[in-house]
Amino acid sequence: AARNSAGEWMQVDLGKVRNVSGTIVQRRFESDQWVTRYTVTLSVDGSAWVDVPGEFTGNTQLDRKVYGRFASSMPARFVRFVVGAWKTHISMRAGVTIEAPRCSTGNCQEQGTQVVTGFELTALGTAASACRCQYCADGRMTANLAGWGTVAPGNSIFMHHSRGGKCLVYCDDVLTMDIAKHVGAEGEVIALSDACVGATKIHLQGGGHCGGCSIHGKQLRIRPLPPPVLVTAKQLPELSQNAGACRCQECADGSMSVSLAGWGTIAPGNSIYYHHSHKARCIVYCDGHVAMDLRKSVGASGAVIPLSTNCLGARTIRLRGGGHCGGCAIDEGKLRITPELRVAFPFRAPVQGMTAWFKSEDAGPVWRSAVGSFAGHVVGGTVRAFEARGNGAAANIRFITGDTAASYSFGAILQGRYTVCSTTRYTSSQASVTGRILNGETQNVLLGHWRGASG
Repeated sequence: AARNSAGEWMQVDLGKVRNVSGTIVQRRFESDQWVTRYTVTLSVDGSAWVDVPGEFTGNTQLDRKVYGRFASSMPARFVRFVVGAWKTHISMRAGVTIEAPRCSTGNCQEQGTQVVTGFELTALGTAASACRCQYCADGRMTANLAGWGTVAPGNSIFMHHSRGGKCLVYCDDVLTMDIAKHVGAEGEVIALSDACVGATKIHLQGGGHCGGCSIHGKQLRIRPLPPPVLVTAKQLPELSQNAGACRCQECADGSMSVSLAGWGTIAPGNSIYYHHSHKARCIVYCDGHVAMDLRKSVGASGAVIPLSTNCLGARTIRLRGGGHCGGCAIDEGKLRITPELRVAFPFRAPVQGMTAWFKSEDAGPVWRSAVGSFAGHVVGGTVRAFEARGNGAAANIRFITGDTAASYSFGAILQGRYTVCSTTRYTSSQASVTGRILNGETQNVLLGHWRGASG
């Protein structure tokens, strides 16, 4: 822009009226200049304009594309990006996303998805390959989609030419594919398992003599995250806490933590506020891992520091701070989050006639039935509760998991004639550990999984 002032705008002409579903912005190439907030206005003829509801988040310190999604697509030929705030100087590269026409055949890609390439997410351009031995999987690659979206249908793995090639595919840390085969000189394209749909991370382990695997075409089709929303201390009081203390220089005795369970995950555009202090310290943990460890003296006005990208997609954030005297807090007591994807079930389970109902949201080492007085409990080994999506689940689902040494009892729920509705899955493909998951305590029940099969 020629002038740095709010209200400056850039206009895109699409050539004809299209159904516009969102925006894409990126900072000036190799420059410390970008737009941080903007609004959008649309027109079909260039004279009458309609505002798109809400304000959109632009770039932070990252040189990547930032997507803004409309609540619903809107017809337009002309799209204006109206600047609200910026860094250094108003500069941006911008484009729009267009809603694809409705599918008339079964061969169309799923609507609402987009493709991320290795130019945007460099991990997609790497391969998990090695040469040590046949059917070895020493190579590693990980593509983390936190801040981007979740894996959509229609993706593939590419197996490289190899004798005794091996490729293990983990989605959200769960093994979903275990491929071992000879691959010819042209390589082989293999469809990514449906169990990966909805995952936010893909990890490949590959190798052979010589061989391995990678994301086919160095690109991944994803479902973009919904637009971020702002959560304040009025909604989540923990955001107003301060991690501060006075005991000594660079000590971090103060603590505060926020759980976003039921809210969503950390989105781009957040900051930490560093209080005035001599030799202050602030340690930031996201999902239990150290994301930032700051040590500095801060003037009377304090300092605002962008939250590390290592926190994108996290569900918990904890700060430890202190100094002489000092500490840190969530800037302005506000967090931008990506809302939790919620699935609206079309019916409520009829309780009448039920003997027991172990709801997934109550799963744990002790699992109380919502019907009757039954309570599941650990009998042997170790059983843990987790939350994850993928493997056909679009949203997070709570579940229990254990190995072959673990056993768990649901009580005497098999009474007379009965029907059991359950969801179970193997976490390994090894034949020696894929026996029955569910069984009767006093009677032979063949249900769900047995001898590596299901059904």
